[in-house]
Amino acid sequence: MPIKNLEERKIYYKKYNIDNKKKIQIQRKGYRQRKRLKALNIVGKCILKCVMCGCENIDALTINHNDSNGSKDREENTRSIIDRIVDGSRKTDDLSIMCYMCNWNFYQKYKFGLNYTVIFNGQDKDYINPETHNNNCGIGSTVSIRDTSASA
Repeated sequence: MPIKNLEERKIYYKKYNIDNKKKIQIQRKGYRQRKRLKALNIVGKCILKCVMCGCENIDALTINHNDSNGSKDREENTRSIIDRIVDGSRKTDDLSIMCYMCNWNFYQKYKFGLNYTVIFNGQDKDYINPETHNNNCGIGSTVSIRDTSASA
């Protein structure tokens, strides 16, 4: 039975959304994850790993602004960067893929000139050498940060 009356339709969808809240949340989360993965593939040219440390953990990867102007980008645009990358309205030549820890370290060095060593599970990790880097990028690890800018 099609709902012809606008008020009946509003009531129906309101009830449907309440009754199927968990189902709708799962569908939306899956949609967001697929869209994020598509954006990462576009930026990384189908190579899904951190450009600094080689981390391949999809949950730990993020999009980095190479000139560290992410806040300016967000101020100037109302749509998310992922939406703009996927629909082609955002160029990707100034973007790269980094894990969250390398992205944070990059920002600290670029903006403030600070030099940090990130420690995973009690061991110093070299950001440039992927062979000495713990590939889980802090997910489920004990992570601490040491400021080495004074000693450098």
